[in-house]
Order: sequence, then C-alpha cells, then structure tokens
Amino acid sequence: MWTTVNDVLELEAMQGAAVLAGHNGLGRQVKSVTVLDAPDATLWLRGNELALTSTFPLNKQYTNLNRLVPELVSRDVAGLGVKLSRYMKSLPQSMIDQANELAFPIVLVPDHLAWIELLTPIFTKVLETDARHMLHAEEIRNRFSRQLFAGASIEGLVTMLYSLIGEPVVLSSPADALSFWQPAEIKHIDNIIEAMQHPEIRSTPIPGFPGLMHKMAGNVQITHALLDSNTDPYASIAIINSINEHNSTNTLKQVETYKYLHHCRDILSMALMQRRASISINREKNNEFILALTDTHLNRKAKQNLIQRNTTPGINENGEFFLVLFKIGGLRGHSLRIATNLLFQQCEIESIPVASKDNQHFIMLLPLTDGGTHPINHAEQRFNRLIKNLEINANLQQWHAGMSQPTSLLQLHKAFEQAEFALKHSIKTGQSKQIKMQDETGLYKLFSHPAMAENIDEYINDWLGPIIAYDEKYKTRMLHTLRVFLDNNCNYREAARQLHVHHNTIRYRLDRLSQLTRRDLIEPQLRLQFQLAIMMHDSKNIT
Repeated sequence: MWTTVNDVLELEAMQGAAVLAGHNGLGRQVKSVTVLDAPDATLWLRGNELALTSTFPLNKQYTNLNRLVPELVSRDVAGLGVKLSRYMKSLPQSMIDQANELAFPIVLVPDHLAWIELLTPIFTKVLETDARHMLHAEEIRNRFSRQLFAGASIEGLVTMLYSLIGEPVVLSSPADALSFWQPAEIKHIDNIIEAMQHPEIRSTPIPGFPGLMHKMAGNVQITHALLDSNTDPYASIAIINSINEHNSTNTLKQVETYKYLHHCRDILSMALMQRRASISINREKNNEFILALTDTHLNRKAKQNLIQRNTTPGINENGEFFLVLFKIGGLRGHSLRIATNLLFQQCEIESIPVASKDNQHFIMLLPLTDGGTHPINHAEQRFNRLIKNLEINANLQQWHAGMSQPTSLLQLHKAFEQAEFALKHSIKTGQSKQIKMQDETGLYKLFSHPAMAENIDEYINDWLGPIIAYDEKYKTRMLHTLRVFLDNNCNYREAARQLHVHHNTIRYRLDRLSQLTRRDLIEPQLRLQFQLAIMMHDSKNIT
C-alpha cells in the first residue's frame, strides 16, 4: 500500500495533530509534501502532495477560500495541513463543509514544530514506502517473466493473472483472432469484448498507474490496458468488476489488482509479439512449400525432395487433394488482416494446409477422403463450414473460390491451373459466395481455344448480340439476369431470390429479353442454345 494521509498522522512528528474535516479521505495517497508559501502556490501543485501552510497565504485571500478546497481536489492533492495560531485562528465553516463533502482531509498540524521537522519524517516515510513498492513491483514482474521464459502460453499467463487477483480477466486481440478469458463463464462476455474493442467508448485514466483505464460496459466496469497500439481494434487486457462490487478505487485489494495488471500487461505484450513471430515463421514455411509445389517450373525431382522433407500438418505425401483458390473481396487494411488471421487459425485447427498467394488470394488443400460416393461434396462442405466462420466472425461479405479435381502433390501445379480457371469464371459470371468446381468449366476451356474464336464470335452475336447491345446502351444487366434464370432451370422465384428482386420483375425482364432476341427463352432446345452462347461469351473473358 502507498503512503496515505492516515499513515502520515501516525508519525511521531505528527503527535497532537487533529483532523478538522474530510475524515473519509484519510486513505488518499501521499507521494510528496510541500509548503504553500504564496497565495498562488496552488498553481504549482502536481498531485498527491500533502500541502502544509501557516495560513498566511490563505489569510491574504480569505474572501476566496470557498474556492480553495475544490481547486485542491481538482489537482488531486492528498490533503491540507494547517497551523491555526498566528495568522488564522479557524477556517470558514463553508471550507470545512466542502472538505467533508469532497472527502478531502484538512489536518491541524503541530504548531510548535518547524516545517523541516515535519517535512523530513514525511519524506522519509514516502521514500521507504516507494522502495518497498519498487521491490514488490519487481517481484510481480519477475513472476510473470519467469513463466514467459519457461514457455508459458498467452492463455497460461491470463490464467495466472486470474489466479493471483481472483477477478475475471479478459484478453482480446481482434487482429490476431484471439480472445481468452478466465473463468470460463463470464456474464455478457460478448458485450465486454465489444466494449474493449471500441475506442469511442470513453475511458478514464487511473491515477498512479500509467496506461491503465476504466470504461463501462452495461453493468460492469472494465479496467483495461492496451497490449498493442499498432492494431485496430486494439489488443488489450482487462479486469472485470461489477458496479456494486467496485465501491472505491482506493482499497488495498484494488490497488494490488492494478499493480498485477500493470506489470502483467508488459509481459503479455512480449508474449503476443513472440506468438506473432512464431506464427509468421510457420506460415512462411508452409507458404514456401505449397507455392513451390504449384510452380510449373520446378522439376519433379525437386518436388519429391520437398515432399519428403515436409512437416506441414495435414500433408500425406501419398494422398490426393482438392486445391481451392480462395479470393477475399470487400475487405481492406485491418479488416483484411483479421479475416486472414482467422482463416489461417481455422485451417490450423482443422489441419488444412493453407498458403497465401498474395494479400487476397489463398491456396487451401482439402484431402480426398476415403470411402463415400461423393468425396467432392465432402470437400465442398468442409470448405463452406470454414468460410461460414469467416462470414460470421470477420464480417466477410464477398468472396469467390475455384476448386480443382483431386490431384497428387506432384501434380499440384495442374490443380492450381484448374482452380485458377474456375475462380476466374466465378468472378466473371458474378457467382459470389459459392465455390466453382473445375468440373463445371470443361466447356469453357473448349470454347476458349483460339482456333474456334471466329465461329464463337459469330455464334455469340447471333444469340446474344441484341442483349449485349441493350446492356451497353442502357447500362443494364439483362444478360446477367438471363444467366441466373437459366442456371436455376428457369425458376422465376429462385432467380429473383439470387438477384434480390421480386419474381414479377424477373418475368418482366424475360418478356423484354424475348422481344430483343425474338425467341422463346424457355423453349428447351432454344434454352440450350442460349446457355452455350453465354458459356462462349464468358470463356472469351477468362484468361
């Protein structure tokens, strides 16, 4: 515990002192002691001082003494010691009342002692207490440091902090897709984490503990500290208090809690940096391995050596894999970083090898499972479960994906070409938020052959020319409407659902398309012709 006004009163030099007002503030912290020797001396106070005065400067401004106590409280002064004999015999009742109301202690100090006889023992007491606190602080820091250097995880350090202070502890680092808390059950944990991540919720600094702040989340008070100021939302560590449990910020238990949080914060910051460095190294290693196998210029022997030396989780050198090329859309900056970290984290949990092609494109290897008649469906379902997590927890609203046929690791470069073609087709045709299979793109590859270019152009113009011209002239998407309608087997309502319009709107557009092409769009044989023409049109724009 730091030195308090009450501790000062127990000094031998203060025998005979009496508390005139502000008894409820005797627990205020004293870090220094000073003498007020001029009417404007309060301007030089910096907080936590015990201010002593002969009342000479107070006597000079007697008519303004009703402002003195509020000013001292606003400057976080610990208390006021007065001598009432030579200049003033008593203090105004209004001043006493203010001190009682604001819990600001005013003490009658021994009149017969020189200031130096009071200053020296008070300073000595403060310095002795500071020395004990420094030793205690070093002890706290060393306890956490030893755990960190012994290999303790971030979760382990959070658990240790909880065991030491006995109050709920929450760590949140959105950019790292990390959230830990102890105990396992904390009421309104989602609201607490959301409040920790939003800087617009006002925080109040805690005096004496730089970097520690209070903020409110519903019916709980969060005492928190930043772990990393370079991410947005920030990484932070917090202690949770119910309002009815947090009646005063000066109790011994709370001060001790602040100490542990203050010093654990520094160790957790180091642990977070270590974790990021370790993850970065592992991801770079996996990236190098997977990207090398998709390189068409690397010879078979070099790839065999890579596979034999590989230690990537989820890789069986004799297994076959569906290669998925996944593109994140609509996210930038910290939002993209959060989604990326969550993607890698989920893949690591499920032992799905993953590599980053660039900031937005990712390669995933989904194993061909034994048994079952539809392994491709199993792979697609596994991928969709993984992406659903991103949509919920990383606010991912837009993505495209292409998936290859199952391929051995030595033929992964061919699988990448298949997935890349399927991805480009998905993007070109606007098929967002669904995976495009390589098996669905066979005709597109055929139509993309240069030898067929002239005939294809003529065929597209015969069947789609009026629609393309109409879209260009009126900036509409009638061709896209036709594509979605045909892809859904001429189901008006399903097409309307996917296009986010009323089904009568689809009927109107189809009538207009029939007028433009002068053909019946739902006649089976003509429908096939239109589908082929759309495939040819799309294939011309997929490279």
